[in-house]
Amino acid sequence: MWTLRLLLTTLLIWSAQSGRMKKVAARVKQQGKQIEELSSELQTLQEEQSNNLVRVLLGPDSEGVNSSCFKTCVGDTGKGATQWEGQGKGKIYTRVNISSCEFTSSPIVTTAVAGDGHHDKTIGVGAPFELTNTAFIVNLLGETVTGFEDHADPIDSDKANRFKWHIFWIAVGNTC
Repeated sequence: MWTLRLLLTTLLIWSAQSGRMKKVAARVKQQGKQIEELSSELQTLQEEQSNNLVRVLLGPDSEGVNSSCFKTCVGDTGKGATQWEGQGKGKIYTRVNISSCEFTSSPIVTTAVAGDGHHDKTIGVGAPFELTNTAFIVNLLGETVTGFEDHADPIDSDKANRFKWHIFWIAVGNTC
């Protein structure tokens, strides 16, 4: 008799747990569908964002362009490691290698100079020269004149190295 009661009690518990397990499995399945739907929606939004970025960058020329071919690449020439060149005082330059980005044509480039001082008054950093898919040049053409200091120390490669000037850059371009 005890065995029969134990068996019936076990079956009732198992039946109740089985029902709860089925409910949990149904909820997991439903959440799995929701996750798939959200993943699909996220992918669509990422594609739209990429397409919109290309439209902003290329304007009217963006029609028919495969936005998945565009890539953003960023870098730094290295604080204290940038190789500045130039003759005399007043103009220096550095070559920036972007070949690791693997652009197929000249990208759109934005630059900024940073360092341990005196870089905030340089002129020319925002205008990359000789831009190709693998490199560009940044010229520093001097400093802006301020009323609170003299210019007895014009820019040259020694000053750039002494203050560890370097170039931050962002490039967006085609890789297909």
